[in-house]
Parts: sequence; C-alpha cells; structure tokens
Amino acid sequence: MLEFLSTIFYPHGKGFRKKIAKYIDLESSLLSEEVDRMSGLGESIYLEGMEQGIEAFILDNLEEKIPKERIIEKLQRRFRLTEAEARAYFEKYAMAVW
Repeated sequence: MLEFLSTIFYPHGKGFRKKIAKYIDLESSLLSEEVDRMSGLGESIYLEGMEQGIEAFILDNLEEKIPKERIIEKLQRRFRLTEAEARAYFEKYAMAVW
C-alpha cells in the first residue's frame, strides 16, 4: 500500500506505469485517464512544496545577511538547481523583501 501511495504522489520517471500496473488494470481507458490526472496532482503538490521550501530558504539566508552569490550557490547545491534556475528563484523571492 505504501509503495502504491508513494508511486502516485511523488514525481516519477518512465517506470511509473509499470509500477502502478501492479495495483491497477490500466487497460481501462477511464482508469488510465485517472492515473494521468493523479500523477499530475502528486507532482504539482511536490513542486508547490519545493517552491515554498526555496522561498523560506532564501528569506532565511537574507535575514542572516548572506550575500546573494552565496545564496545562489547554496540553492544550486541543496535543491539541485542550475545556476539560471537558482538566480530566477532568488530574483522572484528576494525582490519581495527589497
């Protein structure tokens, strides 16, 4: 049961349908559509939580007077972001403070 829930609610790769097929008959088109919708829901919940974590991380570092470039480096390492992604998040959330 836990594997089933974990498979549905966390972002998944190419093996998603194979994993979920152990629990659900995907031959039914209605079930197949529902699986697609649920996998999208799980991923969107995950991404929203990650964005909230990134925002809190940036704001906390700004409170501690950590320099912009250091925050961007830390974002890349801790959240596995590219430099461009880290800079975009920094601009998005730091500008609300400045």
